[in-house]
Amino acid sequence: MGKRSGSAADPASKKKGRAAAKAAPAPVLPAGPAPVTSSSNAECLQAHTDHVQYFHAHAVSGKAELLKPPQQCFVQPFDPAAALISLKRDKRYLCAINLAWLNPGYAPLPQMPLNRGAIRTIRDHWFSRPASFASQKLAVPILRAEIDADSLPAFGLWRTLSPIESVMAWYEAAWQSAVKVEENGGNDPENVLDEWLEHLVTAPAALVVVESEQDLSWQAQQWKEDATTLTVLGCTAIQRVFDIHHRRLLLGDQWSAERIVEDYNKNLVLSPKSEPIKVGMVSHCTTIYDRLLGHPRVVDLMLQEDGENLGESKGIFGLTSQLHALASKVGGLTTDEVVWVVSILIDQRKAGFLDPASATSRFLTGTASERNKGYVDVVIYKMKLRLHLLGPWLDSNVEAAQHRDILKQTFHEPGEFRKKFGYPRESEVDLSWKAGWPASADLLIPLLQDIIYTSKYDGDLKVAVRNQTEVVDVVNGSGTIGEELKKVSEQFTKEKKAKDLAQAAAQTDSGSAPAAAAEAASDTSRSPAVQSFMVGRVCSDEAKLAEAEQKAKFLINSNVQFMVYPGSYVDLEKKMKASSASKPCERPKWTLIFVDPAQLGEAATAPHLRTVPLNSKFISNFLKAVVHTRDNTGSMLGGRDLYVLCSNGSTTNVTKLPNLLQEKGRDPTSAIASAYVLDDAGDSLAQNVCRLCVSYEEEAIRSRRRSTNAGVDQIETLVLVTAEPFSQSMDQRPRLSNPKATNVGNMVALHMDNPSNLWMLPHQEKVSMLGPFRVAVGGKTTGFDATTTPRQSKTAMEAVFHHERSKPFFEELIHSYNVGAILDCSASSGTLAFVATCRRIPYFGVCLTADHESLLKNRLCAMLMEEFLKANGDLYDGKLAACVGPSTGGNGNQQAGTSNTGGNGNQQPGTSGMDEMQAGRI
Repeated sequence: MGKRSGSAADPASKKKGRAAAKAAPAPVLPAGPAPVTSSSNAECLQAHTDHVQYFHAHAVSGKAELLKPPQQCFVQPFDPAAALISLKRDKRYLCAINLAWLNPGYAPLPQMPLNRGAIRTIRDHWFSRPASFASQKLAVPILRAEIDADSLPAFGLWRTLSPIESVMAWYEAAWQSAVKVEENGGNDPENVLDEWLEHLVTAPAALVVVESEQDLSWQAQQWKEDATTLTVLGCTAIQRVFDIHHRRLLLGDQWSAERIVEDYNKNLVLSPKSEPIKVGMVSHCTTIYDRLLGHPRVVDLMLQEDGENLGESKGIFGLTSQLHALASKVGGLTTDEVVWVVSILIDQRKAGFLDPASATSRFLTGTASERNKGYVDVVIYKMKLRLHLLGPWLDSNVEAAQHRDILKQTFHEPGEFRKKFGYPRESEVDLSWKAGWPASADLLIPLLQDIIYTSKYDGDLKVAVRNQTEVVDVVNGSGTIGEELKKVSEQFTKEKKAKDLAQAAAQTDSGSAPAAAAEAASDTSRSPAVQSFMVGRVCSDEAKLAEAEQKAKFLINSNVQFMVYPGSYVDLEKKMKASSASKPCERPKWTLIFVDPAQLGEAATAPHLRTVPLNSKFISNFLKAVVHTRDNTGSMLGGRDLYVLCSNGSTTNVTKLPNLLQEKGRDPTSAIASAYVLDDAGDSLAQNVCRLCVSYEEEAIRSRRRSTNAGVDQIETLVLVTAEPFSQSMDQRPRLSNPKATNVGNMVALHMDNPSNLWMLPHQEKVSMLGPFRVAVGGKTTGFDATTTPRQSKTAMEAVFHHERSKPFFEELIHSYNVGAILDCSASSGTLAFVATCRRIPYFGVCLTADHESLLKNRLCAMLMEEFLKANGDLYDGKLAACVGPSTGGNGNQQAGTSNTGGNGNQQPGTSGMDEMQAGRI
C-alpha cells in the first residue's frame, strides 16, 4: 500500500473545516509558566512537532488533518453535529478522531515540565509496534463558550486534557518507523506505515466540556491524579514544585502557603499515592524551586533522573521531602557547585553506591546525633576535596603538565569520569589513554576514584564533616586519606629523583656543583612568598615546604577574597555579592564592615599628618556597595551588620566621619545619634550610632607620628553603626584584652605597633604599588629637625601604610563583637585578612591596585607559614617545624619560626625578610 491521500475528504467538509479554522480562536495557554519550565518544555514540544511533520510527510500524500475516521471502526466516528448535541446534553462525547487534529505545540499544563521518562516508557511498553491509542484514554477539552457558539475548534488546533506525553510517545514510535522505511529506500514490505496510519485516524477520544481556561488547568491536573492504570503519567514531586511556584507567581504579593493549600483543596482531589498538600509542604516547594529548580541545568539533570525512576521506585528525587533535604544544604553554593552536587548524587545512584530506598530526608540531612551532617554534607565535602586535589595538590605533585590536564579533565565531573572508567558493573574498561604513564599514576588514579566517585572513604569523610575539619588538614593529616596521599607523594618524589639521576648520568661533562649553587637553584624554584619565609632559614625537606605553601594558599583562597578598586559601586557590588563574606550573618554573629581612611591617600604616605583626609568618593562607593548587597533598592542596612569607622586619633575626623553617615540636623558629637546612608533617591536611612574610645600608649603614638611636641592625643574614636540600637542587638561578651570589661563599654586600651614593625617597601616600589592613591605631601613636621633628614632615595625602605593597624587591634574587634564575616574598605597591609584567615572567617577586602593585591597575597602566604611554626598556635605544623631551622649564616640564636632581621647586611633595622625580598634584595 502507498500513502493514503488526504485529498479524498468530502469537499463540503473541507469547506466547513476551513470556515471553522477562520472562526475558531487560537488556544489560550494558562498565564505565567516559569521561564525555566518553558525552556525545559520547548525542546520536547519542538521535537514532537518535528516527529508529527515527518510522519505525516512520509505516511500521507496531502494534509493529514483532512483525513476522517472510517465509518466502520470500534467507536463511532467523529460527527460535528452529533458532538454538539451530546456535549450540550451530557457534557461528554465519545468518538474516534484523527490524532492529526491535535495541536502538536500545546501542553495542557505548561507550568509543569514534561515527563520525558514517561514518554520513553509509554513508547517502549505500549507502542513498540503499531498499536491503537485506546490504552491512553485520550481526552479533548471543549470550552463552554465554543459550545454556546455552536462551533468547535478547527482541525489541527484541538487540545488535550489528558497528558500530552501519551501523544508524544505514539508519534515518536511512528516517526521511528518512518525513519527506518526512509533508510530502507522507501520500501515498506510489511506495511508498517499503513498500520500506524490506520491507528492515527481511529484514535478513541472523549470530548469533554470545560467551563474556562482555569477549569481546564485544574481538570488536567485531576486527570493526572486519577491515572490509576497509567501511573507513569501521575504528578511527580518536581512537577508539583513547579505548579506551586506557578501559582505563587499568579498570586503575586497576595500569595501565601495557606491560600495555595485552599485552592488545591477546593479544586483537586488528590490520589492516595500523592503527597498531602499542606502549608509546610508548600513552603518546602518554594524553597526547592528557589534553591534548586530555578537553575535550568539543575532541572535538566533532575528531570533526566526523574524519568529513569518511574512507578513504585521513585528514585532519589521522587519525594518533596528528598528535594527539600537537598535544597536545605545547597543554599550557599554557586550554580556550578549545585550542578556538581546533583550530578554526583545521580552518579552514585547509577553506580550502586546510593540506594534510592534508603535516601530518606534523615539520611540526606543527618540527625541530631550526627550533628545534622548527612550524606549531602559528605558530597559537598567531596566537592571541596576534589577542588583541592585537582588544583594545588596536583600542581605541586604531578610534574608532567599533560598528565595534570588529563587528570583534571577526567575527574572534574561525573560525566567525563564515567566516559573513561564506566560504572562498577562494567567488567571491561579501556584505560589505554594512560599508556606510558609512570607507576605513580597507578597509585594516584584509583585513589582519586575511591575518594571522589566511590563510597570507600565516606566513613572518614563523615568524621571530617562532623568535626568541621578543613580539607587541607585531611589531605595532610594522619588519617587514612592523608596516609594514602602521602604514599603517592613519596612515589612522585622517587620518580623525580630517578629522573634527575638519569639526566645527570647522561651529561658527559657533569661535575660536582658546589652546595651554594644547589641552594641557589632551590631558591629560584621557590615562590616569592617562600623565598621571603626562608630568609635566614634552611629546609631539609622541600616537599614539606611545598606542602606548607599549598596549605597557606588553600587557607587564603578558602577565606580571603581581594578586589582591585573598580571606581564605581556597581562593579564593586557585583564582586562583593559573589563573595562568601557578603552573605548576611545570623545572630549572634556580626558582619564587620571596616572603614579606615588612614589606609588611603595622604595618610598612607605621610606619618606626621595631624588630620587624616577622607577619600569620600572611595568610602561612599564602598558603603553603597555594601548596602546594595543587603537590599537591592539600597533602602536599608543589614540587620547583623556592624559598621566600624575609624578616626585615626584625629579630632577633625571625629566630626568628618559621622558626617558621611550622619543624619542632617543631628549633633555629630553626640554619643548616640541617628546615622544614615544615602539611598538611590538621596534619602537617608535612619540607623543607630554609638562611639568607642580606644586608648594607645603615648610613646607609641609619638613614634608612629614622629612627633616631639608637648601635647599628644592618646584617644581614637571609633564610630559603630548598627541597624538596631546597639545595646539591644549586641550580645554582651568579655573583652579579649581585659576579660573584666565587656563589649558594651565605650572604652578599651589596645597596643599600637612600633613603626619598625610595619610593612616596609622601597620608596619607588611603594609609589608604584599605591598608584593613584598616593598623594604627595610636603611641609614641616612639628618638632622634627628637617636638616638631619637625608635625601630620599628610591631604594630607601619606608612604611607602606604609616597608620597600619596592629594584630591585637583586629583580634579585639573580632572577639568582642563576635564577627562572622568581614568587608574591608581597604585591605591595607593585610593584617585584618591575616587574622581572618587564622580564624577561618570569610573576608573581602578592596585593594588599591593590582600590584597591591599581588604583593598582599605573597605577604599573607609568608605570614601564614610563619604562623605554622608557632608551637602554641592553632595553625602549628609539626612537619614543617621539623624540617625548617636557622641558617648557619644567620643569627645563631634565632629559633625556627621567628622573623629574621640579621641575615642580610644591608637590611635596615625593623624590616622583615619578606620586606627585603620585596625590595629586590633577595
